[in-house]
Amino acid sequence: FSVIVGISVLWAFWYLQALAANYRKARRTGFPIYISPVNQDNLLWLIFSVPLRPLFSRFLPAFAFDRIKVAIYGWEYILRNSVQERLGATFLLVTPGKNELWTTDPEIAQIVLQRRKDFVHLDISKRIMGLFGPNLLTVNRIFESETDGDDWQRQRRIIAPALNEGISNLVWKESSSQARAMLDWFTGAEQGGSDSTSDGRCRGETEATIEGLRIIAINVLMSAGYGVSQSWKHGSGEPPQGHKLTYIETVSVVVHNYLVAALVPARFLCLPVMPTSFRKLGAAVFDFPARTKEMVDKERKSTGSLRNNMMSALVKASNDEKNPARKDVKLRLHISEDEMIGNLYQFTIAGFDTTANTMAYAVTILAIHIEWQDWIIEEIDQVANLHGDLDYGRTFPALKRCLALMYETLRLYTPVAHIARITTSPQQITTSSQALYVPANTKVFVSGASMHVDSKIWGSDALSFRPTRWLSNESNVEPVKGTFIPWSGGPRACPGIKMSQVEFVAVMSTIFRSWRVEPITKAGETNALARERLKSVIADSQPMITLQMKNPRDVQLRWTGR
Repeated sequence: FSVIVGISVLWAFWYLQALAANYRKARRTGFPIYISPVNQDNLLWLIFSVPLRPLFSRFLPAFAFDRIKVAIYGWEYILRNSVQERLGATFLLVTPGKNELWTTDPEIAQIVLQRRKDFVHLDISKRIMGLFGPNLLTVNRIFESETDGDDWQRQRRIIAPALNEGISNLVWKESSSQARAMLDWFTGAEQGGSDSTSDGRCRGETEATIEGLRIIAINVLMSAGYGVSQSWKHGSGEPPQGHKLTYIETVSVVVHNYLVAALVPARFLCLPVMPTSFRKLGAAVFDFPARTKEMVDKERKSTGSLRNNMMSALVKASNDEKNPARKDVKLRLHISEDEMIGNLYQFTIAGFDTTANTMAYAVTILAIHIEWQDWIIEEIDQVANLHGDLDYGRTFPALKRCLALMYETLRLYTPVAHIARITTSPQQITTSSQALYVPANTKVFVSGASMHVDSKIWGSDALSFRPTRWLSNESNVEPVKGTFIPWSGGPRACPGIKMSQVEFVAVMSTIFRSWRVEPITKAGETNALARERLKSVIADSQPMITLQMKNPRDVQLRWTGR
């Protein structure tokens, strides 16, 4: 017992000393200070604070909960911009771990995101995104060599051109095809004129729309990234001999569980005592690098011209590394095999949840707000009448309202709550009005989820869904720099911005060219009450890594032909 008391006393002494030391550092910065007793680097807190939040809110005294709620991951989605309205657009959260600078100031955000060598990614990001090898996101990190900046520039010069107009055209076609297949299944088109589908559903009624959109997202990524196609409904066939999963299943399992895959060693996941789903994930983690190398070798040995997908582009760059005619290594635009696999994984992870969840929120919102559904249908019909088939080259640039729908959905339901950085040395931030000091080893969070609903930026209706704010004379409006950051910003902005836009617009235009959507009404329920029920499903969202509805199968929709 005395040992336990002694350890507790030592821990309390360290805790108070660390909090006091961080408070003294914070006072030198000039930022507004807010003290929280929680160390967000504590793994147990990271795991349990989110599910325990309702209990904290219910049972803790208001003053105590007020001090810890800003240390619970994803607090911005619940509190929106209320903390910044009380403390200011930029404040310093003092904790017994690392101090945290939180900002929704567009000018500071722009400076932080531009200075990639001064404000670098957190190490946990490297662990998650670098699970299968170095990539564009994991170079130029803390404690890495000075040459990593050159590695970042080299990889950027390879990756950005790989996401070209050819890839965009492929994404458009694949997204449109997948969306048609999904709605054909939901509406029973495969069963001819029957009133119900083969599995007993009423024609057009489904609780699987969100799941269906996720299938579209992973299938589009597999096609654009790896050159592997599968139908929306019928899966990827049988796994090859010696494997439990097909390649698509291997990628899909890892992508759907990437946080667990990154934080729990695969050998533990594969233990016989683990649940079947964990053992399946462990097998996929072991299989992914080897199977991807097989795909790369197959692509490299193909006799015809390289195909138009990201893997082919990376293979071409990898071949340049081995070209003996390029004597000067510095002049080679090369990429190693490990970097190739790492970038393919990062490309898949970064593009899956973000696009899938954005489409999910957009479709649900259109089911609630029929007036906005009519608004985009009007544009889709006009473009279809003008150009006939909705092909990529002519129609994507013309679908301004569909793109505005995406922007407004991203604004209110930002996939990633904040962009996280850390300082490795003291930094000075000079804005148009003041010079600010940021100590070394300070976490910096640019909170997009709070910034995107700031009434000082977006007006008095900042919390309202109004996609017309993105249009002026039927042309898309570019936001002021630093005010809209769903794809990050600065030199490290997501290189797949165009691809995600093309996928979203293709899916929306394909769906709403032929169908309408509305909530299914339950017994005794009016249409208005059904829409309110959908609003509550959206409101009950929670970030894992990205924001998503906690109960997606409660989004029960009826699809009808136009």
